[in-house]
Amino acid sequence: KNDTPTLTFIFVILTIISMVPLLLMYFNNSLKNGIKKHQSNKNTIIQYLGSQNFNIDREIEFNKGFFVESKYSTLFLDELNKKWCVSIKCSLPIKIYNFEDCISYDLFENGATIGMSKSISSSSVCTELIIRIKLKYINNPIAIISLYKGSPLNKSGDAYAEIMKTADIICSWFSTFIERK
Repeated sequence: KNDTPTLTFIFVILTIISMVPLLLMYFNNSLKNGIKKHQSNKNTIIQYLGSQNFNIDREIEFNKGFFVESKYSTLFLDELNKKWCVSIKCSLPIKIYNFEDCISYDLFENGATIGMSKSISSSSVCTELIIRIKLKYINNPIAIISLYKGSPLNKSGDAYAEIMKTADIICSWFSTFIERK
């Protein structure tokens, strides 16, 4: 009886099993490095905003992903000076807007406007969720906050619920800006 195929199979399985800890260490280190890079970039953004007399009162992060350094975006609010801005992927430049510059906003899912009741969209998955802010600038009349763009998310899942929670918070902030005018 020839045991070579069985021994080869056992060798392959043991080799794969022995590689699992190495792969886990690699991904764990990648994630830690991504978090450190994100925090360093975020500190640079915070320093820049401080140099622009922007006092951060509130912030909300969105577009979070597995590889942190490539995903995070942050909406910052300066309630004292009535300003807001979005840092996309924690990078410069950042356009700072006044609250009074906001005319209106709409929430779009998969390219269609949805209401905050979320009952208007009939699709069971989400591939894109954005907030479109109309501004009073002629040269730059629209600002876009992209909360999600990617593979289909099941609307009954936790990831979608988290993104919608963020959308609710941001939309309530913009409602407040507009009402205060």
